This record gives sequence, C-alpha cells and structure tokens, in this order.
Amino acid sequence: MTARAFISYSHVDEAYLERLHKHLSVLMREGLLETWTDHAINPGAALDQSVMEALGSAQFFIALVSPDYLASNYCYEKEFAEAQRLSDQGQLHIVPVIIEPCDWLNSPFRKIMALPKDGKPISEWTNANVAFLDVVTGLRRLISSQKASEVRPAASAFGTSAHARRIKIKQEFDSIQRQDFADQSYADIREYFERSCSELDGIEDLKARFNLLSRHRPEQRKSSSENDPQAEAEEAAAEGAGHQQNLAAWTIGRLRREGFGDDADIA
Repeated sequence: MTARAFISYSHVDEAYLERLHKHLSVLMREGLLETWTDHAINPGAALDQSVMEALGSAQFFIALVSPDYLASNYCYEKEFAEAQRLSDQGQLHIVPVIIEPCDWLNSPFRKIMALPKDGKPISEWTNANVAFLDVVTGLRRLISSQKASEVRPAASAFGTSAHARRIKIKQEFDSIQRQDFADQSYADIREYFERSCSELDGIEDLKARFNLLSRHRPEQRKSSSENDPQAEAEEAAAEGAGHQQNLAAWTIGRLRREGFGDDADIA
C-alpha cells in the first residue's frame, strides 16, 4: 500500500518544496509514497474543503518549518491545527522538517521528533543535499515501520499470538568477542570525531583537523589480564573510554587555540 503524505509549506519556501520532491523521487518511483500539496487543487475548487479532504486521507503530515511557516496563519492555524487534531486521534503522523532557523522549539512542534537529524535546519548544513538525504532516510524508516505494524496483527491469525512469550537466553562472550567489541567501539568513536571535525571545518571562520592518536596493541596489555577474560574486557573498555577522552580533549584544545571560545562556549 502506498503511503500518502500531505506537505504543508509556506509559498515563500517553494524552492525547498521543489528540492524535497526531487529527493523523494525514488520513494515515489518505488510506489512507497505519494505526496499532496495545494498544487493539486483545481481552479475554482473550494480551498478549505480540498485541504481538509486531503488531510483526512493522508497518513503523514510533512511540515516544512521556517519563520514564514510559523508566521502563516493558514499553514499554522488551519493545516497544522487540523493535523494535530487528527494526530491526537491516531489517524495522522506529523513529521516536522526544519528548513530554516526559527522559533519552532517554542511551538507544539517541540514535542515531535523533527528532521533532519537533531532538528538542525537544512539551510545550516554544509551540503543541503546531505540534509535532504537524512530527511528521506527518516521518512523511509517511518514508512517501513508503518508497514510492519500493519502486518503484525495479521500474523496472530496464523498462530503468532501478540501475547506469546519471548524467551531470553543469556549469551556468554569469549575474550575474542570482547576484543572485537572494544575494537569496533574505538572505530565508532574515531569515526564520530573525524566526522565532527569535518563538519566543523566546513563552517566559515572555523578550522578543525583530525589526527589519529596511537593506540596500544592488544599484546602490550599487562600480563595480569592474559588469563582473565573479565579483567581483559574491563581493560578494553577503559582503553576505549580513554581514547574517547583523548580525542575529545584534543578537539576542544584545537578549537580553543583557533579562538573559538572558552570551555563553556565549546561545551
């Protein structure tokens, strides 16, 4: 079943709407999503009636939130108000997409998980296409979860009861698995700081550089932990935490040397 999305936007933000549709093209081509905007209203049609009918048949309400959107009486007080009513009845899922910096955190949108990631406005991303990709990824995940929830009740008719017990089995991890976990954790932390520095470096008047610090090899660990898997796991965890602190300290120190601000500003 194709999901239907009502896109609410200010006409001042038409360029963002056009760009969003381009990024949604794969979802739409796959038959997973179709969108509705006021462009679909025929000349001479009753505006309010057309909008309310479209809202009533939609599963998702995508709001392109900006200063102009919040200032629009029709977008905010008509479309969004009706979307809230339908959402409270469980008939509609509201998805705010923050396109420009605005006071949305002091609006009802603050109660809803926004896109892109962390509600960072699209206009503030170094590459707007990356921001739109994050929006599309979030919508694809939402559509998949909606489809999964529709399938679950049907499964119970074939013997999969909603109240079936889930058996939990405790898993024991050997020293190799623990070391693999520590290595992966270190790689994830390293990737996080590398991406953070890359994002900072893309901001005007701010410089950042990522340097990979040396890491102790497993054979350099104390012999006291060689035959103690628990002690080895604790050392691996402590080592990963130490590298995270070192990377964070280096990043903060670098920013301070570049004149970004004091510890309070950086935190």
